[in-house]
Amino acid sequence: MKNFTKVIGSVLLIGSMALSVAGCAGFSAITARDYKSAIKAVTDLKSSDISIEDDTVVNKKDARTTLRAKEGDCYYGFIEFEEIDDATDYFEDEVYDSFLDMIEDKDFDGNYRETYSKSAATGYVLVDGEGEAEGDFNGDVYGGVFLKDNTIVIAMATSGKNKDKDKIDAVLDQISYPKP
Repeated sequence: MKNFTKVIGSVLLIGSMALSVAGCAGFSAITARDYKSAIKAVTDLKSSDISIEDDTVVNKKDARTTLRAKEGDCYYGFIEFEEIDDATDYFEDEVYDSFLDMIEDKDFDGNYRETYSKSAATGYVLVDGEGEAEGDFNGDVYGGVFLKDNTIVIAMATSGKNKDKDKIDAVLDQISYPKP
């Protein structure tokens, strides 16, 4: 889980952004099992390739459920925190603020949309471009990170390949989440 978290953390630094309440109203919180079904519906991953764990800890906060899966350069993640405040803190600290820092430092080149409402526990980051982050990851990134209530959903490709972008779009379509 540590390596997966490290990769997702790097991807988040590259590809994170969040939306305003008005822009975020169009999607709902989902369950890990619904997300797993969506991933299986459009990828070649089998159930055994998608890890779901209950009662875990993420960034020193209790999580009810986590999901992780990887297919080629496509990464999928899901965290259902025990508390909404833990989800908003994670999103704000690990995603939103990090992405805004990248924009300010001119370490991201491409298209993005971002907004976030802590009081509504809603936001997302959508990216299609190339970024540079401290650590292991530099390069193309496509996808999104979403906050809704006490859940975080991640769907990211770390390549500029159309086939990977199409998979990310198809998974997001399955769960009715916005695409980059």
